Amino acid sequence: MLRAIRERHVTMNNPYAPPAMNHPGSSSPNPYGTPQSSGPAPWTATGLVGTAWERFQKAPGLLIAAFLVTGILGQVPGMVPRVLEISGVFQQGDLTLTFLSLGASLVGWVLTAFLQGGLIRTYLKIARGEEASFSDVFSGGTWFLPMLGATFLTGLAVGLGFLALIVPGVILALGFMFTSYFVVDQNMGPVEAMSASWQATKGQKFDLLGFGFLLALVGLLGLAACGIGLLAALPVASIATALAYLHVSGRLNAPSANQPGPGAFSGSYPAPGGYGPPGGYGPPGGYGGYGPPGTYGNPPPGGFGSGS
Repeated sequence: MLRAIRERHVTMNNPYAPPAMNHPGSSSPNPYGTPQSSGPAPWTATGLVGTAWERFQKAPGLLIAAFLVTGILGQVPGMVPRVLEISGVFQQGDLTLTFLSLGASLVGWVLTAFLQGGLIRTYLKIARGEEASFSDVFSGGTWFLPMLGATFLTGLAVGLGFLALIVPGVILALGFMFTSYFVVDQNMGPVEAMSASWQATKGQKFDLLGFGFLLALVGLLGLAACGIGLLAALPVASIATALAYLHVSGRLNAPSANQPGPGAFSGSYPAPGGYGPPGGYGPPGGYGGYGPPGTYGNPPPGGFGSGS
């Protein structure tokens, strides 16, 4: 009994003991935990575009290369039937050419779903101020199936909405505009991501409509610069959209679900100070004299000394 009390006393006063992690309900924040989502952050359309331009300037080469490569790859399937038609292999109206065109459209849709996951991951990293690499552009395989389902369901819903006198289509497009971001950033399934996007955009659809008009203006300005300006305008618009998602969803200061946050698998455990001094196997006066230098064989009065 006395021995257990002494051990507890030494541990409580041991400066080398590992830091105690907070339990649920603790009033003090856990400095080693993962940042959690906060509420929606205030934003303005011009502010988002301005920040996106600043982010773009930090990695223009990566963003332009990503835009060009994915744009070219996305157009390849649709170019095959066209080339066959121009070369005279098939004539306009041939049934074979019709099936080839449908197949090319299907392949293009699948390829776009794959590339979209990697692009969104890249834009989210840039929007958060993180370092992105060209390999991120082709990392969409992780979310391929959810993204495929999300693009199909949102496209179907918005298409049906536009058939119903356009206005419902606009509302649905605004409500589901962040679906793919929830898929990538929080590893959600298609239906769950659509629901999350709809909830996040409640009360903000009018502002998002104005934001969409501003992005369209940015695109027109890029097109007016002999088309070359699109190399900057479209990436900037994409980063601004990622920023809009982070503000609207309350994820501005939270890491993505597919990346470890501070302290999680990042080498930050133990906290500064570690779990004992170099070579120390216990608190001063520990068993057999295994404490820090100076304690070998000399435990304090009443200790358990060597051979105990």
